[in-house]
Formats: sequence, structure tokens, C-alpha cells
Amino acid sequence: MNKNQEKIYLAASILLLLIGVLCDYLVCQGFVIKTTKHLPTISVTLIQVQACLSTLIIAIIALLSGFITKSYLGIPICKYYLDIKPSIFKFKIVLLLEFLFISLSFLGQIFELYNFVICIFFAAAFVILAFIFQIYGIFGGENTTAEEIF
Repeated sequence: MNKNQEKIYLAASILLLLIGVLCDYLVCQGFVIKTTKHLPTISVTLIQVQACLSTLIIAIIALLSGFITKSYLGIPICKYYLDIKPSIFKFKIVLLLEFLFISLSFLGQIFELYNFVICIFFAAAFVILAFIFQIYGIFGGENTTAEEIF
């Protein structure tokens, strides 16, 4: 994934957050297209799924970094794919974003901003997908990794 693709994923995530805020603002102003009595339940379920996905990403990275100990030209392969190659979605940034999204989802649930919670879920999914596409290169083989590092 190149830098432009990362920017697209980031822009899509920010756009989703803005759409969620706008939708809840419109609901507060009385503009409602469709109402449902199950929206709080759906919102809580999405928060649970989001928390599980964030936890799984952390677990997968922990497993990968333990098994892939090879390096090329003195650069550890895991460090290359997690911290050097990505320009925006570095591992620590993704972790911070996911925890921020979970915190924002809880706040949205507390203040009954259900559209915002739903949009946060999809924004978090975009960040996770971008990160997965970046670390997918680990499985490309040693030759591909060596070419990318060199």
C-alpha cells in the first residue's frame, strides 16, 4: 500500500466521523428519516464487535512479531512492515486510533449519539483494513521483502 492509498483510507475514516456527527446533529434538530427502537442495542453490539476486532489486531501482531525474527540489511522484517514502511498507519498509531475510537464509541453511547457510534465503527474498520493490507506483505516471501527493503 502506498502513501496515497493510506491517505484515502484516512480521509474515508475522517469523512465517516464527520457524517456521524452531522447525522446526530440533524437528529437533534428534529430531522429524522427512519426511527427504530433497536438502535441502542445495535449500537452496543457494534461497540462489542469493534472492541473484539481491536483486540484481535493486537494479538495477531504480537504473534507475528514473535515468529518473524529475520532481518535483511540489519532491518528486522517485522519492524519494517509495522513501523518503517507505513507512512501514516504505523503500528502505534493504529493502536492509539483504535483505543480512541473505542473511547469515542462509549461516549457516543452514553450521550445517545447512535449515528456517530455506527460511523465510528466503520471508520475503525477502515483503519484496520488499511493496516492489514500493509502487513500482508510479510507473507510475500523473503525475496519480495528483500526487494522492498532494498
